[in-house]
Amino acid sequence: MKLCIHCDSDMIEKKNYLEFKLPIAMLLLIFPNGVFFCWVPFLIPGNYVCKKCYKSSKKVKEIDWREHELLEKIKTQQTTK
Repeated sequence: MKLCIHCDSDMIEKKNYLEFKLPIAMLLLIFPNGVFFCWVPFLIPGNYVCKKCYKSSKKVKEIDWREHELLEKIKTQQTTK
């Protein structure tokens, strides 16, 4: 399970920015020997955007879903006290 590094939320979405990478790749095809370079924009990794705090980051926390449930139980117990 992936968590936001800012707010520990699991509402993470990966943005690949395909709408920018595809036109750049098509533009590279126009140039001579562009067939060899048109795949380069697709090597640039995307980033993750949190839907809760709206912050983006290149890295996310990887956690087991059972650990996440345990952390949620602890948080709810702390808020009820």
